[in-house]
Amino acid sequence: DVDIWNQDDCIAVKDAPAGLSQNMLFERVNASGLGLTVGSIGGTTVRNITFRDSLLYKSYKGIYMKFRIDEWLDTPGLIEDVVFENITMIAPEQWGIWIGPAQQAISGNVCHPSPCSLCWPNIPFAECNGMKGSQYKNITLKDVHIYNPLGSPGVILADESTPIEGLTFDNVIVEEDVPLQWQNIDLRSTFPGMDEPIQDQYMYPLCEWVYGVMFGVILLTPLAFLVYGITKYLTKSDAKDKHIEEPLLEQNKEASSSFFQGKTLAMILSFAVIAVVVQRKIKTSDETFKVDRYFTCEGVVNGTALGDTWPVPSCFVDETDGSNNY
Repeated sequence: DVDIWNQDDCIAVKDAPAGLSQNMLFERVNASGLGLTVGSIGGTTVRNITFRDSLLYKSYKGIYMKFRIDEWLDTPGLIEDVVFENITMIAPEQWGIWIGPAQQAISGNVCHPSPCSLCWPNIPFAECNGMKGSQYKNITLKDVHIYNPLGSPGVILADESTPIEGLTFDNVIVEEDVPLQWQNIDLRSTFPGMDEPIQDQYMYPLCEWVYGVMFGVILLTPLAFLVYGITKYLTKSDAKDKHIEEPLLEQNKEASSSFFQGKTLAMILSFAVIAVVVQRKIKTSDETFKVDRYFTCEGVVNGTALGDTWPVPSCFVDETDGSNNY
């Protein structure tokens, strides 16, 4: 019985000092943030954890299970006997379901895979690696409904050396249409425990474009400077060939002021616009945003889809009746 609105893990089951976290029940949770989380877990054991009867509204991730690189313990991690039951998600903004490595940055390079890059899969060449040695066992998702996901239903990823054993999806259903009862919901009544009005600027589409512009400027401004430098070098070479001599002071003045001239600014803005378009194209690529399939399903043994589950992850055994196509 809790309301949570943040920009990180809404509830996180973590490592215990004794090496074992177990026997926990979380129920009747209304949340928006990074999701209902088990992890990140290093070289310890987590078992017998249940989340149920909960709502995730426009969360970034939804069900989030993650192993991290453990810098202190040289032992494998284990997450077993975990149940997510009767979970409803409205418009998750990245992945509704993530079972795999921690997607995080632990160094100055935000795109370094540790073990899964924050830049993956939006930035080309970014890596996301299953956590070697650590393992998931007996994980069940039952009666999970994901409505209007902004991307693929999710990511299921483990290292081949320690695959996920016993992963069951029972009535895990993804639908593009939001039921009437969840349309235009009143946030104050849905999150009655919040003391202050909810004003989350990250929910507005404008921020996506601001992010895109920042991405473009950061990525392509150095290229613009390079092009500018080459242009100046060629211009000086042409001037020398034509024996055009100008006082050194005038040349320096021209060089210092020419950057602010209209043509150069137009060039930089053009690069920024191109970068925004490229970034949006990457982010909205067909594979990333196909609602009818999981983006990644690797490293699973004994994965089973039951009931009305749709779509069925590609690495699962399909034991549904096959009649549902939401």
